[in-house]
Amino acid sequence: MANSENHPAIIRLNPTQYAHILDNNTNVTRVLIGPLTHARQDHETKVFGPAEMVLVPPRQYCVVKNPVVRDGEGKVKVDPNNLQVKLQYGEEEIRLEGPPFPLYPGEQMP
Repeated sequence: MANSENHPAIIRLNPTQYAHILDNNTNVTRVLIGPLTHARQDHETKVFGPAEMVLVPPRQYCVVKNPVVRDGEGKVKVDPNNLQVKLQYGEEEIRLEGPPFPLYPGEQMP
């Protein structure tokens, strides 16, 4: 299974790519952000990606459903018990032009 096409043992991410990895021991999905070469462990499963980060062009915007919770400095808040990102379920966030960003597990773009 480690060498199958759907679950490669090595995940290579370019600087503008990201991927979602599920840790089967803790049942938490985390985001890997490139540039990165990740050796997948036996208890990990690639759920999504590699995919290109979202880039919003100048004078444009995008809507993100279930956005992550951020602190005052703009950093993503993480649950200290299980290291899972916190989401604002049922909310929508409008993101304007800026640097490319990944979609965290649970975030959606319609």
